[in-house]
Amino acid sequence: MPDPLIALPFVLRERLSLVERERIQALALEANDRYVIDVLERENLCPYARVGRERGATSRSVHFAHTHDSEPIGRIFDEAASSALEVVQVIFPLVEVEAQIFARFVNDVTEALNRRRERPVFASAALHPGLGYRRDTPTGMISLFRHAPDPTLQWVRLETLDNIYRGRKGGTSFVDLANLSRVLEATPKRDLYDEIARANQTTAERLGIDALAQRLARLSEDTQAGYRAVLEGASVRRSDT
Repeated sequence: MPDPLIALPFVLRERLSLVERERIQALALEANDRYVIDVLERENLCPYARVGRERGATSRSVHFAHTHDSEPIGRIFDEAASSALEVVQVIFPLVEVEAQIFARFVNDVTEALNRRRERPVFASAALHPGLGYRRDTPTGMISLFRHAPDPTLQWVRLETLDNIYRGRKGGTSFVDLANLSRVLEATPKRDLYDEIARANQTTAERLGIDALAQRLARLSEDTQAGYRAVLEGASVRRSDT
């Protein structure tokens, strides 16, 4: 029996009916599509996203945190680890949790899950609409691009990252495999992570950093408004019965 995982530092305030869960899940996935496809992919802020999605190498789960138990997250991890998936997202709709608390949870639960395996499988990133970011450096801007509409745990297979960065220094950013040869040929001795960060900063400045931040904030606000409409509609129906 594996050691128990750390508890989720957040929990939903109320139980959801099956109908509410289905509607919230559909809204969460739709919002995630708008974030990934309409923002990250369209603006080339995460070039790997499109090729990974089109190859079927990515997956998404919506988790309703009715309890503090994180073992369901562990089951998602184990299933993904045994598959060919390269990027896995776990979306947490409706929860209220500060960005730094969520980021710490993502790091800690991923470390604990990797320790259960013979060798580490996934690197992690915390996506959250409230993450702080800096404008003065390319790496400081990275957190802005992680302003997903809901708190989202993202795993990326370490083997995939090793294949991308083999022979080059760098961190755990993503690059479109279809564009990798062009990037490497352009600056063969540069740090690939920094190259991507600089390219993303240039894109953000072209779009307008404030405009991009507002665009992502509106997406999160619209998503939360959609959730409230579902819950308020369900409340009205219950009161009428």
